[in-house]
Amino acid sequence: MELLKLQDTIPFGKLKGKIINEIWKENPAYFNYLVKRNDKFLLDRTVFYELQQLYPNEKKRIKQLSLYNIRKTISISDFYTDEELAENNREMIDYEQQERDSALRNRYYEMGGLDFDLWRSGELDDIDCIDWD
Repeated sequence: MELLKLQDTIPFGKLKGKIINEIWKENPAYFNYLVKRNDKFLLDRTVFYELQQLYPNEKKRIKQLSLYNIRKTISISDFYTDEELAENNREMIDYEQQERDSALRNRYYEMGGLDFDLWRSGELDDIDCIDWD
């Protein structure tokens, strides 16, 4: 599952090789169709931000298309493993960081903490002084 950027070319269909931004300008109805109906046309969320910057008068339409894209991306991503998603998004899963976070979480609860996620976000200060080393 590859998420396309605004300056990428479309890799399929009748407009194969056309830049996504050009499709938006030249054939908005086809762009709508691709976002709403074509499971191969998955856009990175930055595309919609960039479109809003380029076309401020069409913010409402762009936001609606963004919601369609998010729903479609989520439903398709349910079929992929974390590793496949990370590979396709050109990211690496940091298992060492996950281990460190897990150890920190365990130590927090061992020291009498109440809600690790809330504490980590900074909204809860239930442990005044913990020596984490």
